[in-house]
Amino acid sequence: MFRELDDELNRHLAKLARLSTEADPARAARVARAELPGVAKAVSTLLGEHSPDSRGRCATCRPDHWWQPRPTFPCAAYLAVHRALFAGTLG
Repeated sequence: MFRELDDELNRHLAKLARLSTEADPARAARVARAELPGVAKAVSTLLGEHSPDSRGRCATCRPDHWWQPRPTFPCAAYLAVHRALFAGTLG
């Protein structure tokens, strides 16, 4: 089941990326207005899951071994989203 979900998500994101650069401006604007709120909500939901707990550790990510603490915040998932959106810049 993961493979099907992953394939569907990757196809949809690739289509949006392609349309953003290849479609005529009017169509690109229509697609952006229709799709951007959903993409923003998905990213916001993901980041909400990967927020710090009271000890500054990611509330979702698990350590590699049971005796290790949870990863500190920002976790790998949060950093990956930030890098994808801002190419690693801070600010």
